[in-house]
Amino acid sequence: MFVFVFVSFTNAEDLGNLSTNPYNPNSISNPYGAGNPYNLNSVTNPYGQYGNPYSPNSATNSYATDAPKLYDNQSNYCGKLSNNPYDPDSISKWGRQPIFS
Repeated sequence: MFVFVFVSFTNAEDLGNLSTNPYNPNSISNPYGAGNPYNLNSVTNPYGQYGNPYSPNSATNSYATDAPKLYDNQSNYCGKLSNNPYDPDSISKWGRQPIFS
């Protein structure tokens, strides 16, 4: 399981766990938890900064420049939650694209 966090020069924000568990309140697969499509900070919100296909901070933008960063449980950096095939840190490079449709 990965925990992903958006990190900028001014702040770091926990956006939830990259998990398919719909019952875990911290999972982005839980529509009532971290995956709530009405939460402005959810990667599943198409109008929020992390789910909007036009936001440079979005996991769904194929050209995102500052997508949410992934960390494991030991706080090791693992890459970016991004559909950007040109970003060398994007997990889409690992054959998991698209992350969100």
